Amino acid sequence: STSRTMNQSVPALVAPAGSPGALQAAVEHGADAVYLGLRHLSARAHATNFALVQLGPAVELAHHHGCEVLVTLNTLVRGDELALAERLLRACQDAGVDAVVLQDIGLISLARRVAPALRLHGSTQLSVHNADGAATAASLGLSRVVLARELSLPEIRAVSDAVPELEFEVFA
Repeated sequence: STSRTMNQSVPALVAPAGSPGALQAAVEHGADAVYLGLRHLSARAHATNFALVQLGPAVELAHHHGCEVLVTLNTLVRGDELALAERLLRACQDAGVDAVVLQDIGLISLARRVAPALRLHGSTQLSVHNADGAATAASLGLSRVVLARELSLPEIRAVSDAVPELEFEVFA
């Protein structure tokens, strides 16, 4: 996917890194950021994903190459998964993850409490598709949203223009 704010002249390349090998390839071939899933609470279920013990070394590798790491904790979290979610959020913060990508509004609130240094991005599963949705995402403390895939370029521009304080990412 690509990401940009109105201040950037060239979109950033955000590449999937579903395994350590894919991470290595992405950072060595110029990705500006990678998104990866952990073995729990990630919608990237078909990827190999990363064990929690691999997260710190993955962040170190990416940062060494000037690449950001976005962790996808983008599933709906059940009540019996909240302790796990808290542990994963704290681990992301401790590992120096650049942002976590979330779908669950309750998880956004939990992240604010237990990992206040983490940047939070809204997943495409939030279905932000208009300025009101983007403004709501910003009010929740999200710094970026991945817009709904169905939007046209003029619609993306309209949302971006209406909520300039938010970064936007789109799948391309």
